[in-house]
Amino acid sequence: MIHRKYFPHSEDLFSELHSELIKEFEKGARGVFLSGGSTPGPLYDRLHMGPQVRADFFGLGLSDERCVEFESPQRNQSYFLPLVESEKFRNCSFVLPGKTSDPVSMRDSLQSNYNDFAAMGGRFSMGVFGIGADGHTCGIFPNQETDSSVDMDIVKRPDGLMGVTITQKVISGLDRVILLAVGAGKRDILQKLFDAPRLVFALNLLRSVGLVEVWTDNPE
Repeated sequence: MIHRKYFPHSEDLFSELHSELIKEFEKGARGVFLSGGSTPGPLYDRLHMGPQVRADFFGLGLSDERCVEFESPQRNQSYFLPLVESEKFRNCSFVLPGKTSDPVSMRDSLQSNYNDFAAMGGRFSMGVFGIGADGHTCGIFPNQETDSSVDMDIVKRPDGLMGVTITQKVISGLDRVILLAVGAGKRDILQKLFDAPRLVFALNLLRSVGLVEVWTDNPE
């Protein structure tokens, strides 16, 4: 079962979302995977501008990335750069694919950082992901196969680019996932999420997650 949470203004949504992430971090040794793209941009801004996280050890990871040059505006990792350089996040272990554009190297870097976090006693417990109009999430698209026996995989995106992503193996280990459906462009997929959830690819991918919430600024 999925839960819908409506906010009349997107500013309220991202403010509360920021608070939820801080609470998760402050439980200690907890990690949160975030997606890239324009939708969660305000969340990254709040993390950067907000107060210091009062936790000795926590993690923040990127769920998916395009295999393009590091300086490319298509690169999701750019959202993390202010956080990596911030003193407020000095106790954070970042799980990122590195600065290369080579798919294998990016996957291996993401895996290595993920392993390091786990070796220090950390566990990724939460994910905040966007959802596309076609139902894709975490850089995994409908009719696209990933290897669920591994943590990270390389995928070919519909736009022809290669990408790296966490797999269902990692996603299934999360306690909670918040799907962001923000803006008028998400009305159709939002209606499908509740009218025909079995037909939505993202929900099939998230079927083993304990709690799935859809946060939106679209009224019912």
